[in-house]
Amino acid sequence: MNIENIVGMIGGEANGRCLSYCCIHCNAVLGVQVDPRSKRRTRRKATTPKEQ
Repeated sequence: MNIENIVGMIGGEANGRCLSYCCIHCNAVLGVQVDPRSKRRTRRKATTPKEQ
């Protein structure tokens, strides 16, 4: 089994860190779950090109 960190998306927006479980032979996704060990990500303030 191949386990990868991925970002979960809801409505086109990143919503949280997840784990993906895939078959090592055919790469089929066997399951996905929210990563219980991940810390909540802090949201950054959006900057405009003038602020940089």
